[in-house]
Amino acid sequence: MDDDFFNLEKTKKIEKQAERWDLYAKLTPPFFLLFAGVLLVFNLIKFDTLFYVGLGMFSITAVVWWFWSIFTIRFIIRNMTLATKGLNEVKQDIRLITSEMRDLRDE
Repeated sequence: MDDDFFNLEKTKKIEKQAERWDLYAKLTPPFFLLFAGVLLVFNLIKFDTLFYVGLGMFSITAVVWWFWSIFTIRFIIRNMTLATKGLNEVKQDIRLITSEMRDLRDE
């Protein structure tokens, strides 16, 4: 098997990244809303400006997440393809062994 694609270290790295994305998705919106509310209450920023800052942050997050997702899906597909190839090789080996065992039994 190609060790380049089936890499346990890279798999763990992706798992940690997914955990960070989950944490980011849970913490960022409430903190942004709290921060935005404080700024609006004390008239430190206009609503229009705050809206565009939020829109920009959302856009950047969406683009970065999209590329991360595409690279992660590609990695998963490569691993699944390699696993399928490996299972097919094992299946062929089992058929060969079964055939040889039948031949020995019939003799």
